[in-house]
This record gives sequence, structure tokens and C-alpha cells, in this order.
Amino acid sequence: MIIIQQVDRRAVLNKNIFKRFFIMFIIFQLFLGVFNNYDIYAKDNTEPIIKCSVYKDVNNGKIKLKMNVTDNKAIKSVKYALGNHRITFFKNSFYSKKIKNVSVTSTKNISTTLTVKQNTVYTIYAIDKTGNSTIKKVRIKMKVNNESSDSQNDNNNTGTENNNSNNNNKNNNANNSNKNNNANNANNTAPGTNEVRAVWITFLEFSSKGYTVNSFTNQITEMFDKIAASGMNEIYVHVRPFSDAMYRSVYFPWSKYASGKQGVDPGFDPLAIMVNAAHTRNLKLHAYINPYRVCAEADFGSLAVNSPAYKWLNDDDEENDRNVLKFGKMYYYNPSSDDVINLINNGVAEIVKNYDVDGVIFDDYFYPTLGSNYSSKFDSEEYADYKLNTANPMSIVDWRRDNINKMVKTVYATVKSSGKNRTFGISPAGNLTNLRANDKYYVDIDRWGRETGFVDYIAPQQYWGFEHSICPFEDNVSKWMAVVTNPNVKLYVALPMHLAQAQETSEWKNNHDILGRMVTSLRNKSLSGFSIYRYHYITPDYLKKNGAMDEYINLVNVVKSK
Repeated sequence: MIIIQQVDRRAVLNKNIFKRFFIMFIIFQLFLGVFNNYDIYAKDNTEPIIKCSVYKDVNNGKIKLKMNVTDNKAIKSVKYALGNHRITFFKNSFYSKKIKNVSVTSTKNISTTLTVKQNTVYTIYAIDKTGNSTIKKVRIKMKVNNESSDSQNDNNNTGTENNNSNNNNKNNNANNSNKNNNANNANNTAPGTNEVRAVWITFLEFSSKGYTVNSFTNQITEMFDKIAASGMNEIYVHVRPFSDAMYRSVYFPWSKYASGKQGVDPGFDPLAIMVNAAHTRNLKLHAYINPYRVCAEADFGSLAVNSPAYKWLNDDDEENDRNVLKFGKMYYYNPSSDDVINLINNGVAEIVKNYDVDGVIFDDYFYPTLGSNYSSKFDSEEYADYKLNTANPMSIVDWRRDNINKMVKTVYATVKSSGKNRTFGISPAGNLTNLRANDKYYVDIDRWGRETGFVDYIAPQQYWGFEHSICPFEDNVSKWMAVVTNPNVKLYVALPMHLAQAQETSEWKNNHDILGRMVTSLRNKSLSGFSIYRYHYITPDYLKKNGAMDEYINLVNVVKSK
């Protein structure tokens, strides 16, 4: 019995040793498997490859977008979204509702096909299990014959000017000026004064059908004679309303308001003619520019091929596509882009280098009104990139204001370095509450009025009368005086000649001396000057037709009284 027990113990011992060895062997193999798997992914630095093709389904004629994603190791996720996006867009949970996921049925090769229903851009995103990610952007152009290509061709826009008033008469072309101005009975020179008395000439004063050199010169002669006869001494004239040029530019295409079609040389230089005509009459001329506005949606198809916007959206460099952003029915340059800042500054630099202008002025078109969800719109993707790569990021509101500030300071330095005592100014919207809001403009107006290095003058658009319920003249001007505290920054208030018509509010209907009283009030406050919006509204035809002749005559008498 003792011998038998000894044999059983040895058998049990051997069996236990075998089990332990087997378990250790299994654990070791599992460890090797995990390690090897980790090592495979750790050495994988290759991004997934995305290939796309666009075709017409022969069975139903529909446009299809086929996406194929491959990876040499293992695909983790494939997503896509409408619009032009960056990688950070797909990593931000805020945009999850806009992102579509593709079912991952294979680790190395995934294909899916979409039906395309509109002209747009698709951004496809893929990431592998190592974390390598990539995107591909495909522009879709659906032609009338249902053929398609991978380049977008949107039809975009004709712009009309928003003057923040109830009556803008946007369709007036302002080409019916009458040389025989019975409203003026004074000479053609303004009294000696340092007071700025400017008149706005916008793109609406010019014909979209274009000019010959003689027809343009004749119109400018008539307009500038009228302005000088009214006792005014400066002109703010549109030279870039829609990412174009009323002069010979290296950076921007010819304006259709010069030749009738954007990009077509009119055969003469409108700005050179206007500078000469102004200085001949002792009028100063400021080049009036909309820095960010590209065009309206309906005019996009009419962009010249040398338009910066057209080139950015149609070249092979996908990284610059977001230099141009669409919001609502308008296209804008992206204020957060350094390329855009350089473009705007280069456009100003060529003007002050090549033309004897007395200054440069921007108006109120900066960021569009984005609305309640402003933090997720427009350039929010660029902000997400900025926030991801900044230790202590600004809020999106401050970041957007800083974008505008960078551009303004850059342009200011360019204008001042050109010599000849040129000035740079901005004409913002007149309601300070709106300017300081979180969803629009993003102009750092308080800083501009307080500090040196941004502007020489601010010309707020005070397009309301003395009795306005929200921005009455006296109260609002006082608020602006509290903003502009730097003695090196002047305050020139923009006044609303376009409101002086019989069908306007009761204040303008019952009084015919409002603009004259405004000028008197500004003088009593020792302010530096004013401007009149816009030339069309002081033409005899308009004044007679709209019952505004008395208002204009009273204004001229007050202007010339000093």
C-alpha cells in the first residue's frame, strides 16, 4: 500500500507540473500575440487611401459618388459630410449630427456609393486603428445633361447694398444726373475749413453695362461738379465693391461696373480719371473698399477666372478652399485666413503706390450676421483648429475680433507707410449695441476709438433721425463720442440723405431741415466732419421725384455757412 501511494503522488505531481507549464505556454503565446499586434500598429505610419469616382447611373440617370477606402493594416472608421471641412471637424462631437458614418465591413477595404442630389462639396474622412487619418474633398458639378465631374461650378451673385435703413432704393442706377442744377446758387468752391464734408459714391452710381472712356469721363465730370457745387470737399468712391477693381490691379479682376463684365479690360483707368477730376476741383478722394465681400450667390457663375475667389475654389490646392466661405446667399473671404489678410493688404498697397488717392476707407461689411448658433457657423472650423493648438485660447467672439484687428492693423500700417499724409478710416454700422453683439460684425470698435494704430478716423453710419426710437441722433452721437477718445482718431458722422423723402417716417415727412440741423449739431459738438450717403440722393431728378428738394437746399445752405 505504501508503494502504491508513492506512485500515485508522483503521477499527481507530474500532472500538476504539466498543467502549469501548459497554462504558462498559453499565456506566453497570448502575450506574444498582443505584443506582435501592438508592434504592427505602432510601426504603421501610413494613412488610409481614399479614392472617389463620380458617374451617371445608366439605369436611372442619377449622379453617383463612389468612395473606396483602403489601408495596409486595419481601418477603424470612415465618415463623410456635406461641405468643405478639415480633419478637426470629424473629431469634434459638436458636429456629430452633420456627419454620416460608413459601415466598416472590412478592415482593409471599404466601398460605398451615394446618390448626389445637389452641387456641393463632399469631404470624406478615414482613420485606421493606429490613429492615422486623412480626408479627401470632392466637388460635384451636375450638368443639365446629367453628366458630372469632380469640380464644383455654383452660380452665384449680384450684390445689392444694405444701408441699414428702411428705404434703400436698391435698384437705382444713379446715371440720370442733370448738369443744370437749379438747387445750387453758390460757387463751386467750399469755404476754407478743415471740416471734412464727404459724399459717398457707391457701385450703385455706376452702370453694370460698362463705359467707354468718354461716357465715364462725362459722368464723373457731372458728378464731381455737382459735389463741389454743394460745398463738399471729399469723395468716398467705390473702387472694390465685390472683390474686383475699378483700376488696373495685379490682384483683382476688372469690375463689371467699369467694363460691363468682370475681368474685361474697359480700355481706360477709371480710378486715374476720378483722382484727376477730384484734385482739379480741390476735392480729396478716398478709395472705398469692401474687403471681405466676394459676391452674391446668383453672381458666382460670373466670377472672372482671375478672381482670387475663383482661383482658390478651382485650383488643385484643397487647403486654400476655405479662404472663401458661403453664408446665406453671399460669398465672403474668410477673415481668419492669413492668405486673405495678405490679399486685402496687397490690394490696398497697389492703390496707394500707383494712385494719388488721399486715403482709403472700408465700410461695415466684415463678418456677416451669424445668428444664435454663431459659434458653429462660418469659420468655426478654423476656430476649432486654433483652440486645439493653443494653450489658452480666446473665446470665439474675441478670436473673430482679433482676426479683424489683424487685418485692420496691417492695412493701417500699409497706408501710413505710403507717405503723403494719407488717412485710413472705417465706416461701421451706427448701432453700437449691434456692433458689440456676439453674433455679427466682430469689429473691436472700442479699441479702435481708444488706441493708435488701427484707424485715423471712424465714420459711423448714423442713418436715423432725431426722433428715432432706438438710435436718436443726439443720443447716439454722444455715445460715439464716448467711444472715440483717442485725440489721433477723428469722428466723421455719416448722414442719411436717402431718408429725406416724402414717403418716409413722419419726422422726415413733416420736416425739411433735418440734415441741416444734424450738421449744426455736429459743429456745436466740435466734431471733425461728416459725410452724406450717397450721391444718387442729391441728384435733381431724385430730389424732385421724392419731394426732397427743400431738405437738400437747407443742407447746402448750412454746409456753406461755415
